Amino acid sequence: MRMSIEKILRELLTRKTPNGYYLIPSFKKALRFIDLKDLEVEEYNAEIVFLKTRSRNKAKQLIEYLIKRKLVAEI
Repeated sequence: MRMSIEKILRELLTRKTPNGYYLIPSFKKALRFIDLKDLEVEEYNAEIVFLKTRSRNKAKQLIEYLIKRKLVAEI
């Protein structure tokens, strides 16, 4: 069952790391399509990376972009 865009946004934007980052799980191939300015990338495994940003607005835009292209990874 696929979650709605609103539910995915709510889930990813309501939690921050202790350092104040929003974590966005994404497939590694998404790195070819996004601007990495103001983002940090942490490799999770061979296929998945975590995109980290402190900006809620940037995180929201990035999540919406990745959802439309089916590049958000489910962990």
